Amino acid sequence: MRQNIELSQGAGIPHANVVEHCAAIFALVLVIFFAAAPFFGVWILDEKWQNQLQDFLAFYSAGQQALGGQAGAIYVPDVAHAAQELALGRAFKGQYPWYYPPFYNFLLIPLALIPYGIAYAVWAVGSIALYIRVVGGIVGHRIGYLLALAFPGVFYTALTGQNGALTAALLAGSMTLMRTHPVAAGACLGLLTYKPHFGILVPLALIAGKQWRVMASAVVTTIALVAVSWLVFGTSAWQGFFSALTIASDQHIANGSVKWHKIQSLYAFLRMLGASQTVGLAAHAALLAALALAVWRVWRSDVSFNLKAALLTVAVPLATPYLMIYDGIVLAVPMAFLIREGRETGFRSYEWAVMGIACVTLAVLPFIEAMPSLYIVSLMIGALVVRRLLAPVEMPQVAARV
Repeated sequence: MRQNIELSQGAGIPHANVVEHCAAIFALVLVIFFAAAPFFGVWILDEKWQNQLQDFLAFYSAGQQALGGQAGAIYVPDVAHAAQELALGRAFKGQYPWYYPPFYNFLLIPLALIPYGIAYAVWAVGSIALYIRVVGGIVGHRIGYLLALAFPGVFYTALTGQNGALTAALLAGSMTLMRTHPVAAGACLGLLTYKPHFGILVPLALIAGKQWRVMASAVVTTIALVAVSWLVFGTSAWQGFFSALTIASDQHIANGSVKWHKIQSLYAFLRMLGASQTVGLAAHAALLAALALAVWRVWRSDVSFNLKAALLTVAVPLATPYLMIYDGIVLAVPMAFLIREGRETGFRSYEWAVMGIACVTLAVLPFIEAMPSLYIVSLMIGALVVRRLLAPVEMPQVAARV
């Protein structure tokens, strides 16, 4: 049976002009929404350039506390709240608890030395620029950089001042460097341990793929980060961190102190529908087992590295029961590897359409509270990866489109 495939030579992207124009329009729309955000009170600053409540406040105040020798105290909710009110310049209701490991402070202390608004700009622009450079570079064409910028996850990360762009850059960097610079790839994974729940499947993939140098580098990097942060911030900081993790697990995963619709996982979706904790955990465990089996088999096989990387990076967000909307930017990584694979072997006609629908879904569904948008988009991208794995595109190449 004839497959519906559009083929291209190495540099080829079918209908490149259409893709480029669509990406540019999407990026422009996101920029317009971002520019309007201060007037709706949902950005880091309001229309009068006064500090507003957003997640970046927790980063900034944690850096201030670490700079003042109070790295351990920031894990106490009341202390964290007082520090955040001081940084914001006014009192507020609600909580921005602190759950990141002490070595994350090394990144935050320089930001605490400059004013809040400028610190946000440095953080957002720097992390997003790194993300665009790494993720866009995977595609290997100027369109890759434009697509990375236009990806809707950039908007949510920039809006909150969160670390999703840095997470995506490190995840993408580890995959990109793995075959040529395994030590650097492992260092990226070691740095990524500030989000340990994103690493559930990574060791399994490294073992299956016999990436021993990458694994060794990741372990050494992690140990070094822990050791240096312990020497600088003391035992109390690490005690506070582990105590905070226990509280976070109990409040967020067991009791849903963060509203279930805000957590973008299968577990949270089932809990939102009224399922018990036992049912939710059992369903998530079944999903995790299926993902682990798929990662193990694919990383032990001889399929292209692009597909191995795409599978692992789309499985990473699916594997964690705690996933927030600002983490959605990591889904640009498997999409980039799929496009890279398509440039080398050809594209099926529907692949660009599915990726486009995934982007629109990620842009729109977060405004519908009852829909786990990241979970849905992850499944859409995952379906493209699985289709490629089950039916590889192996056809003669024809003239490039780009």
